[in-house]
Amino acid sequence: MPFLPLLPLLPRLPLLPPPACPPAPPARLPLLPLLPRLPLLPACPSCPPCLSAPPACLPLLPACPSCPALPLLPRLPRLPLLPARLCSELNHRVGGAV
Repeated sequence: MPFLPLLPLLPRLPLLPPPACPPAPPARLPLLPLLPRLPLLPACPSCPPCLSAPPACLPLLPACPSCPALPLLPRLPRLPLLPARLCSELNHRVGGAV
């Protein structure tokens, strides 16, 4: 094989950068204005309309910076959280029915 003599040189070659991470999925910001109008998504009593979603979905939705429910987030991991894909599909299906 012609490449075998090159093996001792490899440690001196600059390493290739790791492959780029895949782009993050787009945030579901367009659905946020619809959430307060969706009767199927009960709001947490201490959440403003910007976070009107089941507690299992709260970590998966962008939070408004002034939301008083943010202190509740450390307690959420104890809840059975929905997978992000399932949660976004649920929001998409319910949001599409409005």
